[in-house]
Amino acid sequence: PLPRYAGGNATTWALLNRETTHAVTWHIMEARIDTGPILKQVTVPIDANETALTLDTKCFEAAARSFNELLEDLEAGEFQPMPQASKQRSYFGRYKRPPSGSVISWLSGAEAMDSMVRALDFGTLPNPLAKPKVWIKDQLFSVGKLDMTEAAKSSPPGTILHADSDVIEVSTATRDVRLSKLKTLDGSSISPAR
Repeated sequence: PLPRYAGGNATTWALLNRETTHAVTWHIMEARIDTGPILKQVTVPIDANETALTLDTKCFEAAARSFNELLEDLEAGEFQPMPQASKQRSYFGRYKRPPSGSVISWLSGAEAMDSMVRALDFGTLPNPLAKPKVWIKDQLFSVGKLDMTEAAKSSPPGTILHADSDVIEVSTATRDVRLSKLKTLDGSSISPAR
């Protein structure tokens, strides 16, 4: 949604900021990235379990639908380019990355951890930003999936509550989480029970 979320990987930043809607914006090209007058903008809802991959897909579908509408409006001369409100602009450049190298603190709480994991989930497509990571027993692991439990925080943040061959359950500042699809930083799968 321009002028907010200009630049790259906008869906990831929207998920990290826990937005409830996103948008596809058609605009006139100018020398500065994503600054031209808006021709058409279509809002896209963000579901509770949305990932970067699923939100990107929704946006591609909305772009395809709205492009035909835009062409019809242009052909009929029924459009008014709207200048962007520059004071509302935010920009996410090519080299911008999530804070702390995408290492998630147990003190940040389950909701923030969930947002980070979903925002960096591109499915089987290449991840252009970073992998979400956690410290477990003095070792750094990437996290493929995170599920929040219904239980409120049961122990100090970072306490391992349970581990089996697929899942490790850990307490955070707000409530417990279950982590799965853990990998070492070289990409090797691990068993949380080890």
